[in-house]
Amino acid sequence: MGCARPKTTKPMRLWAWLMPWLRPVAPVRPAVHPTTFVDSAVYEKWRNANRRPLWLPQTQEGQVPNQLNRFGGAPDLAPDEAWPRCRYCGAMMPLFLQLDVASLPVEAPMRGEVGQGLVQLFGCTDCGAPLSEDGSAVARLLPSAVRQTALLSHDTKVLPPRSIMRWRRYEQLPPADEWEGDELPDEEEEPQMPWEDSHGFGRDKLGGWPAWVQYAEYPLCPRCQQPQRLLFQIASQEGLDFMFCDVGTAYLLYCSQHPDQLSFSWQST
Repeated sequence: MGCARPKTTKPMRLWAWLMPWLRPVAPVRPAVHPTTFVDSAVYEKWRNANRRPLWLPQTQEGQVPNQLNRFGGAPDLAPDEAWPRCRYCGAMMPLFLQLDVASLPVEAPMRGEVGQGLVQLFGCTDCGAPLSEDGSAVARLLPSAVRQTALLSHDTKVLPPRSIMRWRRYEQLPPADEWEGDELPDEEEEPQMPWEDSHGFGRDKLGGWPAWVQYAEYPLCPRCQQPQRLLFQIASQEGLDFMFCDVGTAYLLYCSQHPDQLSFSWQST
């Protein structure tokens, strides 16, 4: 007499069918690739090949006669040049920075491309609109012309002037955040450089590499689509009596092929 097969109920058959689907599937782990570090000799060669000169401004309080390079104060204008107004509130925007290209050091940015002209940067400090090139800031390169210091009315707001009397030259290696190759090994803490403040952020400077507070942000030239390079960096409340948000840093950049294409931005912590 044969053994009787156990009777299988419908719920048991359903459970047996579901079991393979209910078993947890082991997660697929991505392949682990070892970190590739750059050869130190390759990195140092790249740094030295991209060394840039920079100049720290030596300033004097006030708007010194016949000195065109300055922070704040009144701009120099020709009869046909208007004092920029804010697109949002309509107020005349204070001058942040003015540079006479012909008087800059010979190796300085823009001096070799155009040789002359007047760089001006204005920004609105009235309406609280985000300080940017969408209408609350203006960066421009004016051609050489006969100009005089603009007259001020009773309601014209200006930032305290500080004239740039001379420049102190240094050379700067590119910072690690400009490197785009293999992983960099942990770097030893470097001594504070003359162009860095006590927190490691950047000071006012002409040329060199930007001291990005957050991340590298190079705008593209609207004409040739090439990344622009630093013309001038402005720290909060150093030469210019103005704070970019929470002790931020501002950047004035230009295109070496089209120097009249200027860009302005700023970053803060």
